[in-house]
Amino acid sequence: MTPASAPGIFLGRLGRSFIERTESLLDLCALTARMARMVAAPPREGRKLANRIAVEQIYFTAVQGLWVLIPVAVVVGSLLVAQFSRIASHMDLGKVAVLLLVRELGPVVTAFIVLLRSGIAVTVEVSYMRVLNEIESMEMSGIDPLYLVGYPRVVGITVAMLCLFFLFDLAAVFGGYTATWLATDLSLAHFLAQVAKAISGADIAVGALKALFFGVIISVVSLYRGFTVARSMTAIPPQSSRAAIEAVLYLLAANIFISTVFYL
Repeated sequence: MTPASAPGIFLGRLGRSFIERTESLLDLCALTARMARMVAAPPREGRKLANRIAVEQIYFTAVQGLWVLIPVAVVVGSLLVAQFSRIASHMDLGKVAVLLLVRELGPVVTAFIVLLRSGIAVTVEVSYMRVLNEIESMEMSGIDPLYLVGYPRVVGITVAMLCLFFLFDLAAVFGGYTATWLATDLSLAHFLAQVAKAISGADIAVGALKALFFGVIISVVSLYRGFTVARSMTAIPPQSSRAAIEAVLYLLAANIFISTVFYL
């Protein structure tokens, strides 16, 4: 390789990477649109089975995830309010809890927990189904894999994400009060009154909107990487890692976009 050809090779690799990422993003958008149509008008055939799988996904993501979510929420709320109690007055602690926990950290931290517990698990599960030819067996039997595999997981993770978001905020707020009670003489009634005064219906609506978007992003990215894995067992771990990294990037981008639209 001559020195003159090095820039050309670099630009070629950069161009191929850009094209691959653009194609992947377009495929994700197409899969999201198809999942949205399926959720809006699910087929009648196999509806009971799909709904049962969705309920099982909700149980795995939401109910079994509480033992992780609640301690994390209490610790996050306690640390944040404890730190800000040193620089903010008693009258500002409720507003701090709303700004940091309800608006921003609540949806993001909840999404990370759901991604680590359920998103990666979905990618691994669907990848094994593809490697072991279970996806092809469904297609040969006349069953749409996206309906039996994708639809329940999109619904289950999104509903679970929405429920966990509210539980995280509640646990974080009470954890924040615990730190406040240890550091100051602020009463629980006074602290909750500050939170109620600082929070608005728009904050709750935007947080719920973030939770819905985050649930869709986690489930769609996880499914897409599972369905597109190479037919090799050794391809499953790097594909799962790729799904997690992509989901984190999309989650952060969506969080910045929604916060900018509604709060700036």
